[in-house]
Formats: sequence, C-alpha cells, structure tokens
Amino acid sequence: MSSTGKKELVIAKKIENVLFIVLLVVVLGLFTVPIIVYYRSTSNKYDSGTNNNGNLSEGAINNNNVSQNCPRLSWSQDNDASECHEYTGTACRNFLHQWFQCTIGEGELNIGVSQQEQNQHEQTIGSLSPYLEHYKQCQQQSSAFICQYFFPLADCSTGKSYKATKEDCLLISTGVCSDLWTLANSFGYGSLLPDCSTLPNDTQILIHSEVVATSMGLIFCIVTVAVAIKEYKTSLAYPSVLVFFQVIDMIAYAILLIITAIDRNGLYCSSVSLLETLENPTPFCKFSGVVFHYAIVNMALWWFFHVAIFFHKVLFPFQANRFEKLGHNKYIFATVTILSLLLPLPAIIICLTVDKFKYNIHRFPTTLCSSNGDMWFYSTTLPIDLLFTAGVIMLIIVLWTLRNKTIFLKKKSHTELSTAEKKILLVFAFFIIFGIFILGYVSDIEAKSGKIKVALREYFECEAFGHIPEKCDRGTFDKIYNPYMSFTAYMLMSLIPLSVLNFILKWRSVKSAGNKVIALTKRYLNFLYHEEKSFATSSESALGDLSSKS
Repeated sequence: MSSTGKKELVIAKKIENVLFIVLLVVVLGLFTVPIIVYYRSTSNKYDSGTNNNGNLSEGAINNNNVSQNCPRLSWSQDNDASECHEYTGTACRNFLHQWFQCTIGEGELNIGVSQQEQNQHEQTIGSLSPYLEHYKQCQQQSSAFICQYFFPLADCSTGKSYKATKEDCLLISTGVCSDLWTLANSFGYGSLLPDCSTLPNDTQILIHSEVVATSMGLIFCIVTVAVAIKEYKTSLAYPSVLVFFQVIDMIAYAILLIITAIDRNGLYCSSVSLLETLENPTPFCKFSGVVFHYAIVNMALWWFFHVAIFFHKVLFPFQANRFEKLGHNKYIFATVTILSLLLPLPAIIICLTVDKFKYNIHRFPTTLCSSNGDMWFYSTTLPIDLLFTAGVIMLIIVLWTLRNKTIFLKKKSHTELSTAEKKILLVFAFFIIFGIFILGYVSDIEAKSGKIKVALREYFECEAFGHIPEKCDRGTFDKIYNPYMSFTAYMLMSLIPLSVLNFILKWRSVKSAGNKVIALTKRYLNFLYHEEKSFATSSESALGDLSSKS
C-alpha cells in the first residue's frame, strides 16, 4: 500500500472514531431526556386556576376570551363533514368564531347544518334561554356546549367536523343542569334538549382501542409461547430463555388489562363515593399496581442481562466458549435469574407498606394503578433508563466492532454474527423502540401525577357535592394523561412478541411444513375430484341400465 493510501486509511479511521464518540454522546443525551423532562415538570408549580379549568363556564355564548383558553374546551373530531354552510344566526356567533380559532383556525367559518336546520336550532335556543335564566350555574356551564351541539363546525377542505362530546353532555344533563333536564322532560319539552346518545364517546372509544391492542398482544404472546414450547431445545436454552421470560411478563400484563376491561368500576371502586375510592384503593387496584410495577421493571432486567450476555459472547468469544465448556453458564444463568426476580421487590414492598407511596388510580376511567410520581420515577423510570442506556451502548460497541473487523479491514472475522444472533438483534431493537417510547411517555405522565391527583380530586368533589364553576371537567386530567399515547404504547408492546416469534421460528421448517400442507391439500382435492367423477360415471351407468330395462 502506498504512503498516500496509508494516510487516507489513517484519516478514515480517525473520522470513524470521532463518529463513534458522537454516536455514544447522542445516545447518552437521548436517554437523559426522561430525567430532564421529569425534573422540569416537577419544578413547575401546578396552578389550579389556570391549568385545571376544563369547564364550560368559560365558554359562555357571549364570552370573548375563548380563543385564549382553548385547552379549557373539549370537542370531538370526525371525518364526516359532507356539507358546509355559512352560519347566519346570532345566538352563537361570538362563540363559534372563537371556537373556530381553536380548531380550524384558517379559512372560512362553516358549520355542518343547513339553513333550515339553523333556523330551527335558533328557535330552540331561544326557547331554552328563559329557563336558563333561572339556572345561572347551568347557564354558565352549558352555553358553550349548546352551541357546539347545535352548530358543529365543518371543514370541507379536509372533510373534518368538530362536535360536542358525549362526556360533556352527560356531565351537564346529569350534573349541573339535571334539574332543568328533569323539568323539561316532565312538561314534554325533552325534544328541545340535546340527545347525548347521538354524540361520540371518546373515552369509550379509547378504552376499547386499548383493549383491542392488548388482546392482539396477548394472542401474539400465546402463539409465541406455544412455538417456544414446541422448539424448547433451542428457545428454552440459555440465554434464549431470557426472551421467553419477557414474553411471560407481557402475558401477565396483558391479562391484567383485559380483566380490568371486564369490570372496571367493580374492580377499582371501593365505594359509591369517588372521594372514598381515592383515599382507599381496592385490593385489585393494589394488585394491578404490583403486577404493572414488577412486570415493567422485570422485562427491562431480562432485556439488559440478555444484551450483556450477547455483548460478552460477541466481543470475547474465546472466554465465552471457555465458560460454556467449564459449565459456568449455569451459574451465570442462576445469578441473572435471581437478580431479575428480586431487584423489583424492595420498591414494591415500600409501595404496599408506606401509605405515602401506595398504589392508587391515576386516571378515570382507570386502567392500572401506580405509585406517586416521585416513587415511580426513582423505582421504575430511572432504573429502566439506566438499563437501556447501558444496553444500547453495549449494542453500539458490538456492531461497531463487527463493522471494523469485517468491512474496514476488508476481511472475515471469527466474530461474524450467525442468523440466530441477527434475529436476537431484531428482538433487542423492537424492545428498544418500545422502551424509549414508554420512558418518554411515562416520565412525563408520572411527573404530572400531582396535577392529575388534584384534577381527579376536584372532579370527584364535583360529582359528590355538585358542579363548581371552573373546576369540573374530566377533560382536564384526560388532557394531562393523553390516552391516545397509552393506546400507542400497547400497540408497540404487541409487536415485541412478533419479533420473538421471528427469533424462535425456523423458517426453513415453516416453509417445509407449508409445502407439505399445500401438497396434502392438493392430494385431497384431487381425491374429491376423482371420487365425484367416479360417482357421476356410476350414476350414469345405473340410469342407462334402468332405461334399458324399462
């Protein structure tokens, strides 16, 4: 090699080393984000006067400040805007213009109601106004909802419509305006009132979508376990069995979520009083908290130890082979198993015995219970974050080392990955994607657990003692919790067993079995065809004999 070529090689090597260091710094920076998010969130004081006002009292028909308080309003969004009409009425003009700024923001204000229907709704609002005058609190909180209900916004350029929510309708009709609803129905004016059954129920849709995602994950997990048992000689051998343990954790977690969906209120409500439920969580709530806490930490531990074993095997193959020949692997496996099973327990015991850190509901309707924000962060989020950081760095070192030995030096290496090792890398990658999403999401949610608790308590107080202006919207803690992100997390979790299934399956055997099934199917169809043909021939001959005899 010429001196110029050697210099280029040295420069290229230095550039690669710099890129390697930059990559490690980026990874470290990425995994510090959950910690930064947590401390920034906890440092911000919760102003109940500004953050907890999800109510409709701010949205009175004549209110001129709705556009400044968009987070206080709730609405549902659909893709069913088939017609757009200009609003020509007067009762809701101010509110609709300001609501338009919160939703569409640009273009012309249109609603999905024809001119004839607009006139009817204007008359209805005019008929309701005298009654609302006698119920000031009802008037304050229902005026914005009435405008949303009768005059939903429509954006024909995108096909989207913006409507009132079923949750708001039920809160108003059964809460602050229940007297007016009862009176109107008693005197035959119920037809004038909004019909809650016609509105979309976002909460139920989200709950059902979470159940669907969890059920998919459970099915994938069960199939994976069945295949693992069939291929037990490879899938249940060390260290592949660590992946199997992760799937078991996911099965326990998924079953718990499905049980929760069957009887949510019965399992999590210790009393008809929502406030008492908040103070005294049910045994199932505590049980769900224990399973959730244990499973998520346990999965991270199994993953980390598997990555560490993979790291040692690839970078130190001679030592790994020596350990295997000397029978040291069984001691390593025993140590890993004991640590993974026992490390989550101290924090769980503290949460069960110390009232300050007890497992409790953190959203409503609830899914699983958890401890308060500080305890959850230090016992779950921070340890998992450290495990992921160390594991990802080890994987980067492995891949970088292999690249240098096989590509940079232009030669084959004894550390070249096998097909099984490439498959396990895919499993690691899926779990990293799921883990990063969960870390960012959960760290933010748990950092706001104090806000959620305040919002929940105020909502429960409203349910118990009557709706208090500026404090009574469940949308407050729904917005903090963001259940759409929860659904995404369940969907990502359901993909992990698919990667494990890919790792366990021997695709040549699957292809061979598939070919056998196809061959048997063809043979069976041919048999049916020949049987049918012989039957038709014998029938024709029998008919011929009968006709000759006659």
